[in-house]
Amino acid sequence: MLYTPSDLRQRHAFIDRGMEAFLDELHHPETKRALGELATGLTATAHTAFVANIEDGAITVPDEYAKHSDALAVVALRPGERLQTSHAFEIQTETQRHKTVNTFKKWGSLLPPESTYNRVFGVEDDGHRSTFGLNGTDPAMTGIAVTVLSERRITELFLDGPPSGVAFMKKRPLLILAMPKGKRAPEIDTIGHELTHVKQALQAPVTIITSQKASEMNQLRIELEAYHIGSIFYSLRLLNKKTRELSPVNSSDPGALQMYIEILRKEYDTDPNDPYKPSVLLMNAFKEKNLTHIIHSGADYDTFLSIIKQAEADEAACYDASNSEDS
Repeated sequence: MLYTPSDLRQRHAFIDRGMEAFLDELHHPETKRALGELATGLTATAHTAFVANIEDGAITVPDEYAKHSDALAVVALRPGERLQTSHAFEIQTETQRHKTVNTFKKWGSLLPPESTYNRVFGVEDDGHRSTFGLNGTDPAMTGIAVTVLSERRITELFLDGPPSGVAFMKKRPLLILAMPKGKRAPEIDTIGHELTHVKQALQAPVTIITSQKASEMNQLRIELEAYHIGSIFYSLRLLNKKTRELSPVNSSDPGALQMYIEILRKEYDTDPNDPYKPSVLLMNAFKEKNLTHIIHSGADYDTFLSIIKQAEADEAACYDASNSEDS
């Protein structure tokens, strides 16, 4: 697909307006109070954003960004459009590589470092490219933060690590913002939600999964965190800073979904020490409200629910056992 210079300028301006509005909101005292310590990380991530080039249907990143930076590439796509990544998105950033190695060291003794490094990070370009895009039929798809995922069996990495399991490694994040016809800028709640996923990919670029239960629980936990942040920005979007009045919630606004999910999460939060922990009560509420599509996992609803039920049963058994020992 060829893009005209005029079209590329429109996409650039669309992104610039959205990021400028988002950063302006982040600097507002009301926002800082609502986000607390989360504001610092989101601000730092947003300041690294730059508009990536689109050439011959591929997203390209300048060498100075690709090799020595966590800078966040952002593109604006129209519904149904898809683009190929360049090599920069098939490898981890420097910070991600550092965090990945440190995570591995906590789990066991690595196989010889040079072979592990090549096996895990594969910094030489093997020609593989991924394709990303936006669902052309879903009006609620306002943006998406994507990362190429690679996986390695535990036995390929450790001399004495866990006996089984898989390490999933996230590569350089890419932020895709939906640019429907007639829209001048993305909403700040969309950016807040997706930047949370970007921050997650940079701060925790590797997940070691030893069971399906752990994998499914982890996926929903990170999604609930992003909806929590998105709901804060949606509320701030509705707030008139001068009159202190809230505009009415428009149920057809994709941002309203973030608020509804956050309301349910708070209502059925069963663990004050783990606010994004999935629970049976929360999953039942999602089903009742037809919100099970937010799970974003390979498991269907019933399978996911059985996984959470088993997790809660395991926790209850551990609690009973510890009480018995105390008595």
